[in-house]
Amino acid sequence: MTTKYAQSLRIFISSAVENKDEPWRKKILDIRLALNKRLNEYSFIDSYILEEDDTSAIPLKETYLTTLKDSNLVIFLLDSRYPIPDGVQVEITESRRSNIPRIYFIIPGETGEAETMKNELLHQHESNYIKPLAVTNDYPQKIEDVIFKQLITVFKAYAQQKVFVASEEESQGDSATSESAIITTSAQFNKKMFQKVGLSKQYVRRLIFHEEPEHILINPQSEIDQSVNGLLEHLFENKALPFYWNNTMVEAIKTVNPTTLSDEFILVLEQRLKAVMLFFSDNYIEASECLKELLKKAKFDKLPSWILQDILIDLRNLLMIEDEFRNRFHPDNIYQTKLNDSANPFYYPGIDHSLKTVYEWVQSEQNKHNTSSSSEKNMYGRGIYQYADALTEAEIFAACNGSITQIRQLPNYLNILSEMFLQHDRNRIYLRDVIQNQLLMGKSYKTISRWIKKYSFLQGQFTDNDAMTVLSVVESFSVKVEKIGVQATALRIFGDYLTDTHFKEKWTKLFKSIKSWLVEPQLIFQPAIEILGLFRYCFRIPQDDIIFTITKLAGKFPQYFDQLADIISGAIDHEHATVAQRQKIVNALLSIVKASKEVTFTPRTQSALIVTIKFWPTEATELVTYLRENRNKYFEEDILPYTWDDTTDPKFNSYINKQIGFMRSQDEDQNGNGVSMYSIDPFINVYASMSDGYLINEIIREKILQEIVNTLNNPHQIIDAKKSAIKLMMLIIKNNKQKYSSMLKNINTETFSAESLGFFGVSNPTQYIEVLRNLINISLSGEDGGKILLILTLSQSAEYIYFVSDLLVDFIPLALQDDSLINTIPQILQFLIANNNSHERENKLINNISKCFLILINCQQYCDVALGQLQRLVSDTNNIVQRLLVSNIHSLPSEQQSNLEGIKGQLLTSSSYSVRDLAIRDFC
Repeated sequence: MTTKYAQSLRIFISSAVENKDEPWRKKILDIRLALNKRLNEYSFIDSYILEEDDTSAIPLKETYLTTLKDSNLVIFLLDSRYPIPDGVQVEITESRRSNIPRIYFIIPGETGEAETMKNELLHQHESNYIKPLAVTNDYPQKIEDVIFKQLITVFKAYAQQKVFVASEEESQGDSATSESAIITTSAQFNKKMFQKVGLSKQYVRRLIFHEEPEHILINPQSEIDQSVNGLLEHLFENKALPFYWNNTMVEAIKTVNPTTLSDEFILVLEQRLKAVMLFFSDNYIEASECLKELLKKAKFDKLPSWILQDILIDLRNLLMIEDEFRNRFHPDNIYQTKLNDSANPFYYPGIDHSLKTVYEWVQSEQNKHNTSSSSEKNMYGRGIYQYADALTEAEIFAACNGSITQIRQLPNYLNILSEMFLQHDRNRIYLRDVIQNQLLMGKSYKTISRWIKKYSFLQGQFTDNDAMTVLSVVESFSVKVEKIGVQATALRIFGDYLTDTHFKEKWTKLFKSIKSWLVEPQLIFQPAIEILGLFRYCFRIPQDDIIFTITKLAGKFPQYFDQLADIISGAIDHEHATVAQRQKIVNALLSIVKASKEVTFTPRTQSALIVTIKFWPTEATELVTYLRENRNKYFEEDILPYTWDDTTDPKFNSYINKQIGFMRSQDEDQNGNGVSMYSIDPFINVYASMSDGYLINEIIREKILQEIVNTLNNPHQIIDAKKSAIKLMMLIIKNNKQKYSSMLKNINTETFSAESLGFFGVSNPTQYIEVLRNLINISLSGEDGGKILLILTLSQSAEYIYFVSDLLVDFIPLALQDDSLINTIPQILQFLIANNNSHERENKLINNISKCFLILINCQQYCDVALGQLQRLVSDTNNIVQRLLVSNIHSLPSEQQSNLEGIKGQLLTSSSYSVRDLAIRDFC
């Protein structure tokens, strides 16, 4: 095998410029000349510009298109105030025809001409990168930075054809020794470099297996071992690297490899390790400058091509961190996504081989696990350590090459094993590891929540020690601009498990950073979503701290109005807020409303308006006045009906009549010419109002029942609408306490049908249709005839059980007051008990089941059984279920809570601090 060396990257700067005496053409020419000079300073770039071509005896205009076709990248500079010149258009056509990567830079005008020109290029089916520039005094510098963020794609960092990078002598050498059995060859490095690294391997083993070795090493076995172990301690313990760390690494590498390293490689290594040192000391701007200097003076034609590729990756990522700091957003980093999600992101000697070994073993174990009996337990021998050692050697290789990106990938590599152990052993420690590693990779809560949702029963088993471990580790996160967001996500996940003392300690420290972030002259947007998510879902944060944050952001940043409104409706203690707190919240909400340009508001903002006006009518006077004067129609139709205290107010009937109109129009729309989906569910809107105690007169009730009949008889109506109609029908029957058997003859139950649940639903959802058909018959006739048993046993799928449970919440009250249906309760009770297991079922199902038991405690015959099942939920380790139970109990009328004092007492003293705090808020 032979080494593939880096070749110069040929960049063609668009050259069709005539009449250069014209001011705008002169401006473009000056930028092109300056850019050409800057790019030619880099040793691996061969930049071409027509004006400086003196190499050909043939007339320039006859040769420059040939040069374009031989280029690796074409750069176009366009002035948005003027049309694209004909000559430039010729170059665009030639570069497209030759399939050459290209980047368009558009110099801005004063009134949005840059976006217009961008759209013009897009309309020409241009698929390459188009970058409208911001106004600046140094266009060449800005263009250079953008080029370096795109070069890695141009340079084909994940090339389809991988070339092994090893000299012929190395490839013919002896196989690896038993001490280093993973890396068969280490490219330019001597294998001895991977043999005396016991302290580093011991560190990684502890991270993965959480156990002490038989023979504990205290001292490093070599200088490389000491330096790599120091790097690991920085990544996971936030210990500072010694200021001489990079020099120590260089000397240690040279000592172990006295004859194999070229002068060119040592030059590159010194600069790269210096950049590593700067990066992990929070000097990422200096680190990027260090790499730029390296790209100018290194002789890359003497080095393997993957080294240049790796430097370009590091530089691109450093420039993107700077973009985050300056709120310069860019599309998703496609290469980084590939790097994170792929087992083999691109060819990297040593690292690829290590990862391949680990992935193959994990795949083998997964196959064993999938084919073994559920009672069998995985048993791993001491040989398993070799796979942790393989990951250590990959990290050593990354460190000894000075690769910032690959060094930071270690938590991602650790997850290869941690995820497998979690799936096999279902142990909370491995869930903690998976979450911790993803936090160290800067993953968002949205990404991490997939694991939390899947293993929610393990999440509830976390301890204060688990929480403190992770929160301490994430303090070592290396990108300062992202760090506060990562810490916020960590506290959102683990804050519930901290003792009061530890939570106060961690929150005080984090909130100090958040306040500094809030008062910056220019707010950095990158961590905002994670921080606001913490305020919304962590119940232990002091109310004054939440309100402080809301007031700082409200009215100023429209992109966060929705999240702020969600915090106002979901995280504020409306019942116990002081007058001063109420006024601050109302003022913040008013500023959001005034700053909004939309005709209507999002559901979150609507919810915030409703709860604020409903709970604080006195403080909300100015808010109500503004809405009446400026958004009157919206206020009357979408806010006011939810805030009335007088259930006999005639305006309520007006609101109900509007909902009846929606029922009718939606039913008429579903006529077989395609399925329509709606954002408004009028049946549920009426259902919610009636559940809150609002009364409807007989005339309106008959109108609603007629629309229910029409909806149920429409074979083209969707399942969701029919389900909502039946829930409302059962509520009306319960509230009216009379038989509606005559209504049954108006519903075509024999031919009852419906459209799919949604876009991904089955074409003929027969099981769901059967449930609805039988419930219609039972509810209206007052006769069971074995139909309930059929409903409860028709399917065991999770989706089906949830569908049934949602309907049982409304059927049980109806059955309890009907002597002919009360005999169905034992069967329903058995169904609820069988599925009352939050380790096996999703939280939304357990929530419905808890609602059913809370209904049954009011029946003397079933009270004890229902209380026993609620006790099971209280004793459960799933604190999310416990919080839902707190909210469900709080929503009951006070007279229905008399049997729940014992349950409430346990929730008030729950070992889960978030459950306890919510219970104190709602019960005390």
